Amino acid sequence: MAVCRRDAEELPAVLARIEDEAEVRRRVGELNKRITDLHLMPPPGPPLGIPRFKVDEVVREWRRARQLAARRRPGGTGRG
Repeated sequence: MAVCRRDAEELPAVLARIEDEAEVRRRVGELNKRITDLHLMPPPGPPLGIPRFKVDEVVREWRRARQLAARRRPGGTGRG
């Protein structure tokens, strides 16, 4: 459970290093599956308290962050 919570917290930083949208979707989908599995089979102790991610919203934010980073680079066009 702690690993899943840590992975959810670290997701934005992990995704920021990924160049491929399909890989972003795969990573978010895999984490969502782990979250769902924990919700369906709650471990002893406090509730998980982590909602599933909305993949399209995560990808939209990932794209926006990449565009901003590209604009900040010398000669950046904001595409990508």
